Amino acid sequence: MELWIKSLNGIYVKQYMDIIKFQPLRRLFIYINNSEKISFNLGLEFRSETLKELILDSVDFKYINLSFISKLKCLELLEFLYCKGFNRCKIQSGSKLHLKEFKLWYCTSTGASIEEIISYLCNESLLKLALSYITPKAAETVKESCPNISSLCIQICSDSVIPFICELRSLKVLNIGPDYGIDMSSLVKSLGNHLTSVEYLFFDFNVDLLSFIYFTNYCKANLKKWIITLDNNSLCKEYLIYVYNFQKVHNSLKEFGINKYRYNWTNEELEIVDMLKNQGINIVKSGELDLFH
Repeated sequence: MELWIKSLNGIYVKQYMDIIKFQPLRRLFIYINNSEKISFNLGLEFRSETLKELILDSVDFKYINLSFISKLKCLELLEFLYCKGFNRCKIQSGSKLHLKEFKLWYCTSTGASIEEIISYLCNESLLKLALSYITPKAAETVKESCPNISSLCIQICSDSVIPFICELRSLKVLNIGPDYGIDMSSLVKSLGNHLTSVEYLFFDFNVDLLSFIYFTNYCKANLKKWIITLDNNSLCKEYLIYVYNFQKVHNSLKEFGINKYRYNWTNEELEIVDMLKNQGINIVKSGELDLFH
């Protein structure tokens, strides 16, 4: 059973709390406008034996004490989306949570760092992590606290995080988005130097041709699925050629896609697409991409 709460006001609070207390909820999504001052924890401690997934959207933790989360011993998925006020979020270090998935997306904090939040909430049971902001120190915390991660979705703020990420030997899925203040070409080259275990890779940012060539020449990872993003469609043919060269060396790619604004291939591009298909690669159209967020 799941429950979606889009607003909490005096009219519906008791009904929601009764559902939470007395129904065997497995999934709960709560959206609370920041103007709503909720001074209670909604009785979620009553769902410690059943609740598997908890998603909190736009919540201000100034008004909600999250200490109850440590009591949700069956919780497997936890997401904080566009939340703020983590300085009031006092979760005991060494809590008994065994999360499999955790997402911290565009949240703000005045008193708790990303690495503190990860240390408090995540451990070796975590398999899937999504962070809208990651620093080298946070990346090192992920490596130390969550050694079994298989899927990582991140917005990069520095290419210095790449070596830490690539040391996660269990990592198979990597989705990288941009922080528009950094040089993404150096990041792509760093990935080419360090990436080894990843099988599914998504560049959710425009990849310039020179850094792409460097990546295909030096990457040691045997990619199975690879999606890139292009702003300049006129160079699409050149990118396809270097994918062809990559496959000649690795013979690992099963699926390749280009996330671009123009869906249709030119005749010259189609010739290379056919060559890629002959290499055993399924070419996915831009409008049909599974971006594995």
